[in-house]
Amino acid sequence: MKFIYVLFVYLYTTTFCFAQKTSQELASHFIKITTDNNVEGYKKLFPTAETLSFYIRGIDANAKLDDQFFKTAYLKGVNDAVASFSELQDVLSQKGIDLKKATVTKTETKANDIDMSEGGQVNGVAKTTTLNIHFTAGNQKYVLTIPSAIEVKGQWYVSGEPYEVASEN
Repeated sequence: MKFIYVLFVYLYTTTFCFAQKTSQELASHFIKITTDNNVEGYKKLFPTAETLSFYIRGIDANAKLDDQFFKTAYLKGVNDAVASFSELQDVLSQKGIDLKKATVTKTETKANDIDMSEGGQVNGVAKTTTLNIHFTAGNQKYVLTIPSAIEVKGQWYVSGEPYEVASEN
């Protein structure tokens, strides 16, 4: 039974989740999925339950959390992320921003407070990062902010926090 569970987790992780290796990859996939209004593709940018478990346990190693907690946290996280995605679509529509005509000009990251390391290594194995995606649409310059992109063991994901879009002009 344990083998089947491990196999399921492996297949779920590799089949149903787009883990980006860089913030630029995450930005590129995020813009493409947002342009296409692809909710199912967007869900794949969210970390798996296993990755979320690693991340949360890394924040508080002494917490007594069972598998049900992580399943619940995962489902809530996905639901929050989908709500944020829907709100972003509304904001883009209200501002008249057509991402089909958008060009990403650069991405910027800024590490947030949470940074964990493993085995005494200096480089963090998990952290939250503010990801700013600068783009042009029409003759306007914008920045789309993902306030808490999650990087776990070199893989990048979105969180459920609301996104922000601002004009740079």
